[in-house]
Amino acid sequence: MRRVLAVTLAVFGSAVAVAGAPDDPTITKALVGRWTTCVAGGSATDPDGTICYDKAGTFAAQGEVKLGEGEKAAVKLEGTWKVESGSILHKVTKSTHPGLAPVGGELREKVLAIDEKTMRVKRGIGAERERKRLAE
Repeated sequence: MRRVLAVTLAVFGSAVAVAGAPDDPTITKALVGRWTTCVAGGSATDPDGTICYDKAGTFAAQGEVKLGEGEKAAVKLEGTWKVESGSILHKVTKSTHPGLAPVGGELREKVLAIDEKTMRVKRGIGAERERKRLAE
């Protein structure tokens, strides 16, 4: 009996987790606008820039990346975006620092939650990041 209950809970728990994830049309609609972001990537999770998604499927991001020993570099990126299987797929078409963000480079972020004020995303096996919507 315990075994059946454990299997039932495991299946039901999985269904609840999937049901709570936003679907592609919801993400696409909610994503349009300007958000805080973490341009630096890697293990950094604190916002250090902004990203603006438009309805046409393009984005523009800018921020400061720490290079080490107190040096910072202003980085600007442009590219295309689309939502696919619950993730935002970014493709860089223009970069002020190709060594940090190469043209043609792609970044996939899984959208864990999104509403009109906040979004939680995860890059690969990295830490979750929270973005805040900014006024236009």
